[in-house]
This record gives sequence, structure tokens and C-alpha cells, in this order.
Amino acid sequence: MRKLWTDQAWVVGLAGVIYFTQLAATRLWDLDEPLYAACAREMAQRGDWVVPVFNGELFHDKPPLMFWTMMAGGELFGWNEFGMRFFSAVFGVLTALSVYHLGRLLFDQRTGFWAAVVMTVNVMFTISARAATVDAALTLATTLAFGALALGSRRLFKRQSAQDALPGSADACRRAIPDCRPDAAPAVDHGSLAAATIVWPWAVAMWAAMALAVLAKGPVGLLLPATGIGLFLMLQLRASGSPNSGATRGAADRGRVVAARADDAEVAAAEVAATEGAAVGRDRSAAAAGAAKLFVALFAVVRWIVGLFDLKLFARALWRMRPLTGAVVVAVVAAPWHYLVAERTEGVWLREFMGKYNLGPFVQPFMGHHGPFFYHFAMIFVGLFPWSLFLGPTLYHAFRRMRDGEPWAAGTRLAACWAGVWFVFWSACSTKLPHYVLPAYPALALLTGCFVTEWLAEPARFRAAWSRNAAWTLVAVGVLLGVGGAVAAHLFVPGEERVGLVGLPLIVGGLVCAGYHRRGDVLRFVPAMAATGAVFLLSLFGWAAARIDRHQHSPELVRAIRSEQPDAPLAAFRFLQASMVYYNGQGMPRFDSPEEAARYLEQTEDGLIVALAVHEAELRRACPMPLRVVARHPRFLAPGEVLVFGRDEADAAMAAGKRAPSGDVRR
Repeated sequence: MRKLWTDQAWVVGLAGVIYFTQLAATRLWDLDEPLYAACAREMAQRGDWVVPVFNGELFHDKPPLMFWTMMAGGELFGWNEFGMRFFSAVFGVLTALSVYHLGRLLFDQRTGFWAAVVMTVNVMFTISARAATVDAALTLATTLAFGALALGSRRLFKRQSAQDALPGSADACRRAIPDCRPDAAPAVDHGSLAAATIVWPWAVAMWAAMALAVLAKGPVGLLLPATGIGLFLMLQLRASGSPNSGATRGAADRGRVVAARADDAEVAAAEVAATEGAAVGRDRSAAAAGAAKLFVALFAVVRWIVGLFDLKLFARALWRMRPLTGAVVVAVVAAPWHYLVAERTEGVWLREFMGKYNLGPFVQPFMGHHGPFFYHFAMIFVGLFPWSLFLGPTLYHAFRRMRDGEPWAAGTRLAACWAGVWFVFWSACSTKLPHYVLPAYPALALLTGCFVTEWLAEPARFRAAWSRNAAWTLVAVGVLLGVGGAVAAHLFVPGEERVGLVGLPLIVGGLVCAGYHRRGDVLRFVPAMAATGAVFLLSLFGWAAARIDRHQHSPELVRAIRSEQPDAPLAAFRFLQASMVYYNGQGMPRFDSPEEAARYLEQTEDGLIVALAVHEAELRRACPMPLRVVARHPRFLAPGEVLVFGRDEADAAMAAGKRAPSGDVRR
């Protein structure tokens, strides 16, 4: 029990330091943060918790959960950066804690701890936990849904209890559990599997978490977790020897035997060489062994996909999810707001949200956010950094664990289904952004934590090259960030070249890890890598981001304007950013034609208008009165300047005084 509380204290403390340090040191960053914060403030100003509105117009992009949390943060801490980001950071800490307990349940306590560390110390989730966006809330809701599944069907994972007292390796489990054989199906007894229908209270919690995800993101908050859970139950039924999948189970067992044999390079190479009638040389044997393993893996994947098309198996898995309970819970939690917003907007919000912001982006790239099919598979190396350096061995050992039916196979299968559904779905989607797969990060953290636990327990079973490559990759990335960061700062934010020092923690940490590698000290190597990642994230988001943030133009322009004309109405000509609306504190009309902008300046007393410097000449030609530049600022991370124009009353009076009553200019 003491170990439990110590681990939780470490997880909460680490996550709290990374997510809350300098949380309000940067202003809200375009596009998303000020957009959502401005929408939440407008809802609060109107006293309306139902209809999202931005800049006086209906906002169809997101459901209300994010706005509700920001409204609460604004009431608690004020409408500032800390208030807008507070609950995202809280959700980040809760997600790390949830991953810890889920790891304890699916694997063991040490795996849960390292999974929580991986979940906390990575680039993408740190960004989301420190941002005024919906992603941290969505990730927490998804994690809670899978956690409720694991708690409600915990007897599927009861074999894990035997491993808790072991060093943590699969081989140790085989020695302790006689029926854990590579050529046997996972030993999940039929009694526990028959009772694997999710216990009713936990089924309610599972569907309630998915309903909250719907209020955070929309239908995908329900579709993707339910698909991942259903897929897991189908695979578990098949792997356990379900009566409805006997033929499939037999094929899977035979595949495990073949796959186990493929682990022996000499046997695999001999079989390939005999088939092709070629001589088996030393180099050729290694190549043939690799080819045999690849063939077996591809064949297993194809057979696995074909085996899923079993309607009886699908029906049994669906029934175990308690779909009737789910329908009632989702209706109770999510339906009331959808009904109210449809009634208040005469159905416009639902039509726009479902068509333009759900189905539309899936079919056609939205706002230019597109990429190849493998986009998310490539971005994970950046998003999960530094733990993505172990992504290869993590996935390989997860595959072996499931293939050989080891005691941790059920938990690994759940994490694999969880992550796989997200990556496949969003890879098929035409619109691609890095944070779309963020709810799959807890699953990747669980798989990585499992690998780290086994590695620490029996280092001799794992290749030393992994730690060596990881250490020197940290050094290389640190050097690239140092040089690249300084050059980029010189080009876009002159005077901030010192932000290149953000690569220094990676260089120092990589050298320390390389020293531990040379001594073969894995027990210190892994904590050193975690500490390196934590210091790097703190330096990146707590220091470097704050220096770059000083060059944002919107807050500085609004501050300059309000220091001279506190109550002047502000509008925009062809250039309106959400940050300008948020920091202005009130709505801003936007004009696309210079005539409309000129009319606004002419008819509005003390009116001001924001425009890019490239549009200055066009705006001046359209205005009948002289204009003066009230404020100007270099555009943030882009070429050009942003200007604020107002009527030049002095020039106008001078011009009027030079005119005769007839209208001719006096000489």
C-alpha cells in the first residue's frame, strides 16, 4: 500500500510540474486557443451554456464540454491564460494517474508506473495538457472508458496477478505458470470468459465516459472507443477458444506454432533455402530468416483480418458490451444538450457540425490539413519523443506477447486494439493533424511501459544497441534543435537566438545515458532518459516558448490601442485572427471590401481598423478621409506588418481649412 501511494505521488508530482510550470507565461496561441477561449467568454457574457458563439456568429466547430470547462476556469481564476488552460492541465494530471492505475490492472504496478511516466513525458500530450483546447479532456474521457472496461471485466486479466510477484519478464512467467507455452492459446478459462460481460456498474461508467467524449469531440468520441472495445472483445473471444470460432482458433494456434518456429533463424533459413533450392550461407541465412519472419507476420495479419468477419463472434462481443445500457447512458448524458442546441438554432448547428465539421473533413482535407496515409505513423516519432526511440522494440515485443499467449497478452491486446483503431481511422481520414491520434497515446504508453518493465527486469534478454542508439539519438536531436532553433529564431523572431539552448538538456542527458549504456546499467539508464525528457519539456515550454511568445502581435497591438483609446471600437479588414478578438475583449466586424472598411471608419466615431501592411494602399485609396497609423507590429512568425488605422482628424481639419467655400483648394 505504501508503494501505491508513493507511485501516485511521483506521477502526480511529475505531471503537475511539467503541465503547470509557467502555464500562464505565454499568451494564447492562434488559431485554436484564443478561438475557443473567446467562444467560451461570449457564452459566459450572454449567460448561455447551450449555444456556442464566436465573434457574434454561431460556432459549429466543437461541442460544449471544452467551453464549459473554460467558463468554469474563467469564473475561478479570471479570463486570463491560466484560467483558460487550468482544466487542460488538470485533465493531463488525471490522465497520467488513470494510465498508472490501468497499467496496474492490465499488467503490474511497475508497468503502470512507467506507463504513467511515458504518458507524462512526451511532446504531444504535454502540448495538449498546457493548451486551452479539447484534446486533454478527450484523452482523459477515452482513458476512463477503457479503464472502466478493464475494471468491469477484470477476470479477463486475472492471470496477471501471478506475474505481479515476478521479476517482470515473460520467461519468468513461463517458468512460474506451467501452461504458459508459446504453442498454446492464452490460458483464459471459459468460466471467467463467460462472465466477461462487463459488470453493469462499470458498463455504465464506460458508456458515460464515451458520452462525455461525445460532448468533447462529437460522434468520434463514441465511435472510436466503442470500436476498439468491441474489437478487443472479439479477439479475446476468439483467442480463448470461443465455440463460435473454433476453426479460427485452430488456425491461430497453428499460426503461433509456425511463428514460434520462425524465431529460430537457422530453421527459418533452412526452410526458405530448401524451398528455393539455394545454398544456405551465413549472410543468406540471416536474410532468409528475416524474410521468413516478415512472411509469417504478414500472413498472420491477413488471417487475423479475415478471421474477424464472423457475425456470430461480432454479436457475442457486442452483447458483452451491454449496448442497451450504453444507449440509455449516452442518451441521458449527451442527448439533452444536442436537443437544446438543435431547438435553439432550428437545427442549423447540428447540420453544420455533422456535415461540414465531421463528414466533410473525412472526405476532403479541411483548411489545407492533408497528408499521406502514413502521416500519423510518421508523426508519432515526434509526438511520443523521447520514448518513440523505443517504439520499434516496443511494438515487436507486444506482437510476440500476443502471438505466444504470454500472461500479459490480454492487456497487450487491449492496448493494441485501442491504438490500432485510432491510427487506422485517422489515417483513412483526408484531413490530418498531429493531435487527432492523441487519445491513442495512453495505449502506446501502456505498451512502452510494459517493454520498459521487462527490460529492467531482465536486461540480458534485450539488445544493448537499443540503449546505445537511443542515447546518441538524444545527442543528435539536441544538436539539431540547438542549431535549427537558433537559425529559425534569427529568421522569424530576431534577438531570440538563445532559444537554441533548448537542445542542451538533450545533449547532456544523451551523454549521461551513453555513459550508463557503456556500464550496462539499465536501472539508471531508463530513469536518466525520463529525467532528460522532463527537463527538455520544461525548458521548451517553460522558457523557450515564453521568449518566442513576446513577439506575438495581437496582444501587443491591443495593449497599444487601449493605452491611447480605451473605448474605441475595433474592426478588421481582410485579416482577423482569433487572438485579436480575444484580447480585444469584444466582437470585431470583418470587412472584405475596402469600401465597406472606409464606410465603417467614416461612420463610426473613433473607429479603428486592423489590416496587413500589404493592404494599406488599397484601404487609403478607398477612404475619402486621411488615415493615420495608430499602432503597428511585425507579424508573428510571418513576413510583413500588422497595422491599426484610424481617422486623422488633424489632417482632415487642415485639408478642410485649405478649401474655399466653393470647394476649390486655396493657394
